[in-house]
Amino acid sequence: DLELMLGLLHLTSKYQVEVLMTSCLDVIMDIMDLDNVLQILVVLDKYDVQSCAVKMVSDFMKENIVEIVNKEDWSEFVVNYPSLVKDFILFMNGEMINAKDDLKTEKESNRK
Repeated sequence: DLELMLGLLHLTSKYQVEVLMTSCLDVIMDIMDLDNVLQILVVLDKYDVQSCAVKMVSDFMKENIVEIVNKEDWSEFVVNYPSLVKDFILFMNGEMINAKDDLKTEKESNRK
């Protein structure tokens, strides 16, 4: 249950129980879907958890962005969490730059 895991994540953050936090994050990543991904991102930001978990959420959002922005809670998310929207846009920009650099490197290596 997501609510239970998010509550447990709160406690692990509060009492700094890293091993349990890692287990909570694993379960949260396993139950992440289109309906709860924004809620998960908000909670991860609130507790300033491991960047690998935030990257997993961002990757999930990137892969499912069309469905996510068409969900009812997207507009509310944009209004209530503009800094998270900004962070996600910057993440997407970084991914695009990396892809362009990789393509450029691949083209250059093919010329040799």
